[in-house]
Amino acid sequence: MDTEATNEPTGRYRLDAINDKGHTVEDLPAAYVVVAAREQAPVNEHRNSADGGASFVMDRLERQVEMLLARVEALETENASLRAENAELKRRLGENSSNSSKPQSSDSPADRDARPKDAPTGNPRGGQRGHKGHKRTFLPVSRVRSSRRCDARSSRHDRRSTSHEADR
Repeated sequence: MDTEATNEPTGRYRLDAINDKGHTVEDLPAAYVVVAAREQAPVNEHRNSADGGASFVMDRLERQVEMLLARVEALETENASLRAENAELKRRLGENSSNSSKPQSSDSPADRDARPKDAPTGNPRGGQRGHKGHKRTFLPVSRVRSSRRCDARSSRHDRRSTSHEADR
């Protein structure tokens, strides 16, 4: 980055990730950029040297190489941490009920369709042949206290008075 072209002062700058709408993406960490000050030699210094300014140019280039190597090392470190974070997020994104402790209800519809289906047994649904049915048996007549016929046309008041009299 050329600091003279951008007219930015030297220092450390924070770069936040933004989406298409220009809003900051909260889930991504910020990146930092260091803008270093350019060293400029006095105008006549390289002209007065015995080698015609070649040593000045070599010194300047060596400092730039050192600065760039330090920057590459910092970027490689940041890249390694971002790759580790990316791998963790991909692992978490791939979780479903079959490979984690999440309930089946949290699976996406695509994951539900991909679940293995039970093999059909060949039997029809519902009650199966040979299965003994379960029914509620009637009480013997001797245990019934009273019986009355419910008529849908009778009023609610009539039913209450009848039911109270039957309980007495």
